[in-house]
Amino acid sequence: MKGTVNLRPVYTQEGTEAAERQRRVIEELKQDPTRPSSYYLSTMGCQMNARDSEKLRGILEEIGAVETTEEQADLVIYNTCCVRENAEQKVFGRLGVLK
Repeated sequence: MKGTVNLRPVYTQEGTEAAERQRRVIEELKQDPTRPSSYYLSTMGCQMNARDSEKLRGILEEIGAVETTEEQADLVIYNTCCVRENAEQKVFGRLGVLK
């Protein structure tokens, strides 16, 4: 049809290879007895950080980790934006609390 637009994503070889590497890493982590069983994920900064945190949360849950409080987590992730200085400064402040 003239004038139609294909909205399906186009996957490049590089994207396919990256996805396959990610699947392999997830499978390896599932078998690793030292993997974190709990995590805390804090997102500061731009919308891209929010999307990245969604991806991280999905991976962590896929390997069996459960989200918990910052104080109880085996793994603490501060996902921030180096472009927005205020977000970066918040992370440095939080690091002092974890000591």
